Amino acid sequence: TQTIKTGAKTHVSLNRGVYMVPGSVPDEYRVGATYNFHDQTPGITGQGREELEEKLQHLIRFPYEVLQQDWGFRPTTHDHRPLLGAHPQYPQLIIFNGLGTKGVSLAPYFSDVLIRWTENKGSLNKDVAVTRYK
Repeated sequence: TQTIKTGAKTHVSLNRGVYMVPGSVPDEYRVGATYNFHDQTPGITGQGREELEEKLQHLIRFPYEVLQQDWGFRPTTHDHRPLLGAHPQYPQLIIFNGLGTKGVSLAPYFSDVLIRWTENKGSLNKDVAVTRYK
């Protein structure tokens, strides 16, 4: 992922081949991510930066500056469904993971589901509950 800075003002998430979401600092945005599942090189690569910049140029038409680039492995599960709920061994720990390639669009919905569950105002669907691995 990258952090970029631009004078263009947008308060929405953009997503078409690459996502751009507002950051926590004014005029800064997070951009990501690469999708090369075969390259498991730990660290930042020139190829990753090129891929992000090429896709970003197709998404936006305003100038920006790359402030930093980060790397990581996308958390996902074998069935490509999120994991929500209490850790089976340490129930005081709550799991919210496995959002995969659609995390930027799934996170708002599933964060609401998880909040309602923690407040005893809803239940977790068995397809996303961590208990499906018991």
